[in-house]
Order: sequence, then structure tokens, then C-alpha cells
Amino acid sequence: MSVEEVSSIVVDTAFHLHRDLGQGLLESVYEAVLARMLEERGWNVKCMLPLTSMACTSTRGTSRLRAFA
Repeated sequence: MSVEEVSSIVVDTAFHLHRDLGQGLLESVYEAVLARMLEERGWNVKCMLPLTSMACTSTRGTSRLRAFA
């Protein structure tokens, strides 16, 4: 499955979630419900994992990607 397909499914699921629940809930509620909805689609979901930040710097037309732990 491509990144575009994955992101399309996640955005579509999040849209339906927000439409059904509305606004004003805690972020943790949306996170838990979104995870459950994706699990119902057969996905293995893990929440709040450490994420490495990435920064792209450019030097004279060349790009350099740096990762921050």
C-alpha cells in the first residue's frame, strides 16, 4: 500500500470521525476513537510512539537531511 493510499484512508476515517462526534472533545478521545476505527479496518495501530524529527537544509543547490532524536 502506498503512502498516498494510507494517508487517504486515514484522512477519510478522521473526517467521518469528526463528522460523527463533532468538535470540542479532548484530543485523547479523538486519538482513541480513530485508532479503534482503523483497527476495525484490520490495521495494526500504535499510538504515541517516539518520533524522530527531520530537517532538510540546503547548501548551494544540494539538500541535506538531518534527523534529530
